[in-house]
Amino acid sequence: MRSILITPKVEELAAIYNKELFKNRHRTTFLRPLSNLAALYDKLATVTNSTIEYEQYVVNILAIYPAINIVKPSGMQAIYDEYFADFNIDLSLSMQIGNKTLPFYKHVSAAMRYDAVRDEDFLHYAKLLGIRSCVYCNANHAVTFGERHGYKRQI
Repeated sequence: MRSILITPKVEELAAIYNKELFKNRHRTTFLRPLSNLAALYDKLATVTNSTIEYEQYVVNILAIYPAINIVKPSGMQAIYDEYFADFNIDLSLSMQIGNKTLPFYKHVSAAMRYDAVRDEDFLHYAKLLGIRSCVYCNANHAVTFGERHGYKRQI
């Protein structure tokens, strides 16, 4: 994994990212993470192989959501220890929620809209941070850009 030095500039960008995340998305059609997580919590009560611990897990994510996007790597263990270490649940347990049967963690990831971050927000901040390769494997990004409806993406 490639290390990224946490400088004041990086901290400032993290704060902006946290404040601006999903801000420019359509208010009536884009499902935001907090409302998705609340809906997931409600649906878990009807899932046959779910327990109250799965519901509480989602409640804990809701409680700390504002901090999740700006936590430093050095703070991840403290968040885990305080909010998630005591759970005796299988995050990979398959659950049917709505018409989708997925592992629990994938339902959580979908509710948190990681797909939308990857598709829309990540590249802008990667450019601002000067990241030109994968932070996990250090491979160069292979990205193809094209014009679509008169809009041209640039990195």
